[in-house]
Order: sequence, then structure tokens, then C-alpha cells
Amino acid sequence: MTDLEFSERPLPWLLPSYERVVEMFRHGRLPHALLIEGGEGIGKRSLALMLSAFVLCERNQLQDMPCGQCKHCALFKNGSHGGFKEIRRGEKDSVIKIDAIRSLSDFAAGTSYLGGYKVVLVNPAEDMNISAANALLKTLEEPSASTFIILISHSGGRLLPTIRSRCQSLTVGMPTPEVVVPWLVNSSENDESDVRRAVAITSGSPLSALTLLENNSLERLDCMLADLSQVLKRAVPLSEVAEKWAKDELKDYLLWLSQLAHQLAAYAMTNDETLIVHSDAKKLFSYLAQRCSYMQLVDLYALCFSQLSAAKSSNNPNPVLTCERALSGWLALMLKSSQRA
Repeated sequence: MTDLEFSERPLPWLLPSYERVVEMFRHGRLPHALLIEGGEGIGKRSLALMLSAFVLCERNQLQDMPCGQCKHCALFKNGSHGGFKEIRRGEKDSVIKIDAIRSLSDFAAGTSYLGGYKVVLVNPAEDMNISAANALLKTLEEPSASTFIILISHSGGRLLPTIRSRCQSLTVGMPTPEVVVPWLVNSSENDESDVRRAVAITSGSPLSALTLLENNSLERLDCMLADLSQVLKRAVPLSEVAEKWAKDELKDYLLWLSQLAHQLAAYAMTNDETLIVHSDAKKLFSYLAQRCSYMQLVDLYALCFSQLSAAKSSNNPNPVLTCERALSGWLALMLKSSQRA
């Protein structure tokens, strides 16, 4: 399945980007390869799927949205369109391998499906290993007629410059809270205060915030803040909390620790109290921000993020030790700040 509902328009903040590509299509300027860049959780795959459906739709000369009724739309919606192919890394793989890109190349070189376009989606493109990237480069250098290649990237700087140079770039920016908050209130049926907390902890990422709200993770976040406070007060052993978090969704805790450190650094630089959306953390944030340098807080964020990256890797690090390293960074900062008091 493509997870695409034709009854819905593009997400509000994605509509200008969608319309820009549709306009290129209308004037015969659709590139053979489009690179959609932007932060995680803003809906780049949703945009890519909407564009794929539009390009494949039989009625794309008559309207600006996929009709959802023609044969192409029906096949696409059911995940069985022979002219659409999405390349992603396998569940047990850490990278997109060359065999997947070779299958893409064979698909692109083949005949058109039902006389229309063929669309290929690589998601995310930076997951390709070097062999796969070089294989894709060859396909980009020799584009076939009526083939539209879309690359999604969360970190475009990791792509080969030669791949970037052969794609039309479309950068999708993070939407403003003024756009995101009303959409989330309507989509999640949560009150505005919880929505704003979710937006803040996910650094403004609307789909990440929506997942947080739908999974009732704000309650877990509150528990995490309580545990962190106890560790920093040295009321409970750091190892005890690390073992507790390691038995749960550890990646969530490491992500939240990273985001909290990022917010703390931003608050220390700006003294903007609107950044403190978790009332339970207000005293903690104020205390640390007044006694720690901005660079110390940036280093704390880097430490937490590195542990998050390690937890996501295929190296299977010890989850308790990974968690302890992140918590140790917070505790060390607290001890240094106490010495300054």
C-alpha cells in the first residue's frame, strides 16, 4: 500500500511545493530527477507520493490533483501500479544496496506502463551505499523517456555532489507553529497546550508531533522528566534509571534527551521562556541555563544525539550503557553547575 488518500490534498505546508512541481509539469519542464530535501517528519514522502500519483493520473492535463478515479489512480492507491517503484532499504539492512538500484535501472529502461509515465522513488537517498549511489548516477546520466525519478533526502549533504547536480532540488522548509498547531489540534483532537508541547519537543516537526500525540507519549515524556530530575538531584542511581529506560523504547528517551538539550541551549542563548513548554522542567532549565555556557549545552546535545545515532545503528550497542552515557552527560553538567553556584 502507498498510504495515500486521494480524498486529501497535500498537507497545508506542502501545497506550495506541490503546486510548483505541477506548474513545471504543465509547462513541459518536469525534470527527469527531483530531489526533495528537508528535515524529518515534515511529510516529504507524502509530497512525493502525491506528485507520483499526479504524474501517473490519466486526467493530469485537466486538473491539479490526482483524480482518484481513473485506472492509474486505482492501481496506485492499491499499491499495485506497474509504473511505480519505491526503493527503500530492507528491514534488516542498514543501507540501500546496489541490487535495489540495479532493479530501479532496469525498471527505468523498460517500456512505459499503459502508455504513461514511470515513477521511481528512492527513500531516503542517503541510505545508498557507495556502489548503489554510483549505479544510480549512471541512470541519472542516461535518463529514459517518460521516467520521473524522485529522491527524498533528510540530509542532502551526504549525497554525492554528482547526484545532486543531476537533480532539480526542491527544499521543503519546516512549517511555522501558526500553521502546524491548528492542523495538529484538528488532526489529533488534543488540546492546544499538549499540541504545543509536542511541537516543541519534536523541534517543530508536525508528523513527529502527531505520532507523539497519537501514541500518548506525552505521559511517558512526563515520566522521563521526573526520572531525569531524580537523577540530577542524585535521589536515585543513574544506573537504575538507565536500566528502566533500556527496557522501554530506548530510542524515544534518547531522542527526547537530545531535543531537551537542544531546547536548553536555545533557551540559554535567547532567554525566551516560550521555549520552556514543560512546566516540570522550568526550574531545571532555568538553573542549568544560568550556570552553564552555551557551548557546554551544545556539547550535551551532541553527546545525546551521538548516543541516539548509536542506538539506531546496526551495531547493536548495549542499551543500558548507551543510556548511561547520555544520562552521565546531564549529570556531569549538573555537577559542574553546582560547583559554580
